[in-house]
Amino acid sequence: MPIYEYKCPQCQRRQDELHPSGQVLSLTCENCQTAMVRQFPTPALRTSSTFLAGRNYDEFHGNKRARAHYEAMARQAGVNPTGKQYFGNLAMFPGDPRAWVGHPDDVRKYCLETGRSCDGAITVKGADPLPHEEGPYRVADDLVEKEVTRRLDGEYVHGQELGDLRERVATELAGAQS
Repeated sequence: MPIYEYKCPQCQRRQDELHPSGQVLSLTCENCQTAMVRQFPTPALRTSSTFLAGRNYDEFHGNKRARAHYEAMARQAGVNPTGKQYFGNLAMFPGDPRAWVGHPDDVRKYCLETGRSCDGAITVKGADPLPHEEGPYRVADDLVEKEVTRRLDGEYVHGQELGDLRERVATELAGAQS
């Protein structure tokens, strides 16, 4: 059974009551003996004007220098951040000027431009992911070298033996172990 809120129009006292849907109780205020009125909550609508209402999250965690730096980056790129909030989860890189949002259309436009998906107050279907090839991947040389150094642990190896170790490590890291 749902809980309904009743309010006294005289003294503003509120009272919650549990009763079946569709039923309205005749309640009298305990304070002033006035008939209480059932309250009907306003639906939570997200319109363009209420899109950012109640969003108190500070993306910069109070760091005024970081905020000023990102605002300067936005202005330099031709984006006015005044009255907007920065959504770091939208940014393609730290300080991305397009991540300053003041209207649902800002999010929609950004998602369409970048091929990203969005689901919630704004829904945009992102681009289909690109197909990827199965099989071994090339691992960056610096990662291979780091693993070779770790395995050697100070031991000196040269020439063909070192080359073979590098090749074996690269193959293992790429997941193409035989």
